[in-house]
Amino acid sequence: MKGKNNVLRGILGILIASFLMAMVMSVGSATELPASNFSLEGNTWTLTSFIEGEDVQSPHVNTTITAYFEEGIIKGNAGCNGYSGGYTVDGSEINISKALVTTSMYCGPEEVMQQEYQYHEMLGNVTTCTIEGNQLTLSTDDNVSLVYNATESQVPEFDLEGTTWTLTSFIEGEDVQSPLVNTTITAYFEDGNITGNAGCNNYFGGYTVDGNEINISKPLGTTRMYCGPEEVMQQEYQYHEML
Repeated sequence: MKGKNNVLRGILGILIASFLMAMVMSVGSATELPASNFSLEGNTWTLTSFIEGEDVQSPHVNTTITAYFEEGIIKGNAGCNGYSGGYTVDGSEINISKALVTTSMYCGPEEVMQQEYQYHEMLGNVTTCTIEGNQLTLSTDDNVSLVYNATESQVPEFDLEGTTWTLTSFIEGEDVQSPLVNTTITAYFEDGNITGNAGCNNYFGGYTVDGNEINISKPLGTTRMYCGPEEVMQQEYQYHEML
């Protein structure tokens, strides 16, 4: 039974890591720091340029794009939505997870959201990182670069409770699947109670947390609607089993 609980906790950890946080992540005002000896980790980096070949573009006016690296986790703001994910570094080589956790706000004008999509695409393809003074450059193999300056700003925080989380990925080993189109799967944790929607039906139950270990009650209570096509109900069953 203990082994089964550990497996369930591991699966749930993957699920929770794949939820996006539906709340505003504040980036604060950014003040550029003087050139010095900076390391990748422990500094807030604010984007100054998108570079594709000889084309150099600054971020959209009134948007601030940031990145903060610490112990294998990158988090920041992409100009509208907060994001978080994993990364690995080996010398000057860096690999950033393509399956980033993000918030789900809309910010106008449309160019802001297009810029955010572009940023995530470029970030997921970077392969090298270099630091010169207070400047960080993340580059891809296709002559594309993201250039940042070290700045003082607020580091975004994530809290399990009091936040609505929306599922972005099911992950089993190396298999990554997104929820079905036109379905939204959510979870909300508060005072030992979990509630949400599994893509068709609402669900509710209890949970306990001890450090980074979590136990969710089984079975969960649910409403009893049917939503077509059949794949929607299969996805809901899969979600409850994993949860």
